[in-house]
Amino acid sequence: MSRYYLIANLFIPTLLAAQTLQDVRPFDLEADYARFRGSVNEKQYVEVYYAIPQKTLLYSAEDGTSKAEAVLSLIITKDDSVVVGQRWRVPHTKQDTAAVQNGVNLVGVAGVELDAGDYRITMIGQDMQDLSRIDSVQMQCSVHSLAERMAISDLELASVIRKGEKGGPFYKNTLDVVPNVTGIFDENQMCYLYGEAYNLLEGSDSSDFTQRLQVLDAVGREVISKERVRKRSAESAVIVESIPASKLKMGTYTVVLSFLDETGSPKVSTAKKIFVYNPTSGIDSSLVEGAPTSFIDEYAGLSEEALDVEFDQARYEMISGEKDQYRKFAGREAKARFLAEFWSHKPLGFKEEYFRRVSYANEHFRSLGRKGYATDRGRVYITYGQPDDVERYPNEAEARPHELWTYNNIQGGVFFVFVQRSQGSDYELIHSTHRNEIRDDNWERQVIVR
Repeated sequence: MSRYYLIANLFIPTLLAAQTLQDVRPFDLEADYARFRGSVNEKQYVEVYYAIPQKTLLYSAEDGTSKAEAVLSLIITKDDSVVVGQRWRVPHTKQDTAAVQNGVNLVGVAGVELDAGDYRITMIGQDMQDLSRIDSVQMQCSVHSLAERMAISDLELASVIRKGEKGGPFYKNTLDVVPNVTGIFDENQMCYLYGEAYNLLEGSDSSDFTQRLQVLDAVGREVISKERVRKRSAESAVIVESIPASKLKMGTYTVVLSFLDETGSPKVSTAKKIFVYNPTSGIDSSLVEGAPTSFIDEYAGLSEEALDVEFDQARYEMISGEKDQYRKFAGREAKARFLAEFWSHKPLGFKEEYFRRVSYANEHFRSLGRKGYATDRGRVYITYGQPDDVERYPNEAEARPHELWTYNNIQGGVFFVFVQRSQGSDYELIHSTHRNEIRDDNWERQVIVR
């Protein structure tokens, strides 16, 4: 089976004059990954997928067109050591910003082969027209051998699977597989699934086997099931399946692909979560049944506007896809159910501590009409908690006002540098030694007034 690598280089383009932030959503990055068999038994080939909504980018006019650009960093660590570090840019050009569409993403993939072990995958994205507009996604990834017995790769969610042309960015095994990174499918889409099966000729068994595809709702009830017989004609095989989103009510589902043994029991299986946006069919009742009653009751008296505020404040805890899921809901009831389900999966007391930090950020970091939680200092405080030490330099000669925050118990000790570029403006994060944050080892040049 063919494999490709994305070769990522560091580009430092000249920044363009950015358009105003009016009608532009906060910069947003989505990421996901899938594991396939590597070139040798002990390795796996990991594809990391990313999506950047066009609407979250800043565009500027140049040569009669509107141009935007993001820069992406992929960092993979094992035992706190960096094993992969890649950085590349993602340019985008339109004839005019009016042509930028809601729901349309810039999508790409980066691939790397990893030895067995546990890894943390971090993807960081920045808008090159305003580097303070940044988002990141973290994912845990366990790599293991797929050589011993019949096995299935992870399922890759795709918006399109078609006959491909070799050399293309999404090409593998004669197909173009365009990833659906968010896992969200609307009523007019087909949910495509790509996978690979390995070791089909294990031992002396040459009999046919049964492949089963199931769709389970949020509480594990089967809503779709289909089976087909497959022949063991080769050692490995490509798996392509599809599910019409129009057949499902709006809600969260788990897709399970299994190979069955002679008794009809799953011999090996793999699963993937999807979210279906289908307002014409109503909301799947299991979306509510999966959340404890106490969480649902908590939202009984809140207006839709109040729910939107809580969602925005919870932005730093939202993982890939969840922000887009919420934005697709219309109406108080659906939004309340989503938030109840979201918080129900967090540890006891987590929500209370999170909003204590939000309240503190709003009280101490408000700036120029911006809520404190929406500022850089507010985000860092909410995400990492109270720093162990804060150094403030509000009136240094020949230096802009700045602050240094130190956390002693994170990654062996990290610090954050915030600077106030003009009088009365917010303190902007310009540098951190934290692996998942913006880094500029020459940050002093942004502080010193020349």
